[in-house]
Amino acid sequence: MLATGYAGHLKPTEWPLLALGGYVFPVFLAATVAFMLLWLFVKKRFVLISFVALIVAYGPATLYFPVVWGENTDETGENELKVMTYNTCNWGRESDGATDRDNFTQMLDYLHDQHADVMCLQESAPSKQIYELFDSIFADGPQYYIDTVMASKGGGQAMTLITRFPIMRKQRIEIASKANNASAFWVEMPPRGDDGKPQMLCIVNCHLETMGMSVKVKNEFSSAMHSMARGHAEKDSLRSLSHFLIGKISAASQTRAPQADIVSDFVARQLTEHPGTPVLVCGDFNDIPHSYTRHRIQHPQMLNTKSDSDITPLTDCYQAAAFGPGYTIYQNAMRVRIDNILCSQHLTPVSTQTDRSIRMSDHFPVISTLAFQR
Repeated sequence: MLATGYAGHLKPTEWPLLALGGYVFPVFLAATVAFMLLWLFVKKRFVLISFVALIVAYGPATLYFPVVWGENTDETGENELKVMTYNTCNWGRESDGATDRDNFTQMLDYLHDQHADVMCLQESAPSKQIYELFDSIFADGPQYYIDTVMASKGGGQAMTLITRFPIMRKQRIEIASKANNASAFWVEMPPRGDDGKPQMLCIVNCHLETMGMSVKVKNEFSSAMHSMARGHAEKDSLRSLSHFLIGKISAASQTRAPQADIVSDFVARQLTEHPGTPVLVCGDFNDIPHSYTRHRIQHPQMLNTKSDSDITPLTDCYQAAAFGPGYTIYQNAMRVRIDNILCSQHLTPVSTQTDRSIRMSDHFPVISTLAFQR
């Protein structure tokens, strides 16, 4: 359990198999809890073994299954910020049984009804129709702004920001990828201090390398999981599929590692050069909580430096203010949390949750309420 829980500290390009240990951490966590219950009835003094193990693995355990209760509200206080990250799957275009315009309208209606201050959207290439519907739907209520950063190669994933604050500038964060993207937006919030100056907020929105599995492979994985649950799975087919999946996951993890390094470097420089500016990192990391990708981004470090110990790690908003595993992708028997909201020390998570009421994408949105440090 300990080895798999801390596997995210290992870089996949250097430890291609050991770095994948986090994928089986939930199994070992469940087994440890089960043994703790077993020892209560068999040998009570052995309970101490499992108890100590869980204490040592407190960080990884709460990263997978936090136990903080928070309540989602439509309105936030004057000192709070409501943030959403959502992979829209092309504005819900891939939903069945509706026209593009119907899907666009339903998606934008949902976003409007969340009353979020910041909405980071992935797989959200804009169009004239999107902008027209946005102007119409968001005309009711406070003013909102929208902007997009396209992938450098063209035809790749677009990063869109919808926010109540004026967008002052934007920048693409260059990562090595054919279709994926990372971007930064700077927005100007109303004055909060006694000096009356506007408060800047840096928002990083990213969509990192996918597993690259076809629909056929995903369906095969789903069928295999269902067969295993019924006890009908064949060993040879499971072994073959397992080897294939491990290869795909390992290859994607090695591609994502340098992308995470670049995002981490960008955040580290932002925090170092502009220490008074809060930073949000949102997006579809396409990796599990116990991964190098999430760990590296949470702990900003400049490239080509040995240590950046003076840079305070970001806070994982889900771990700090949520309850349960909170998976954000739910198709093809896959139940993992790959969408994240991280914040700098200027902000404190109050509540975080995944919203399972909207099923226009293969992802669930993550919504977090944050409080500014006074």
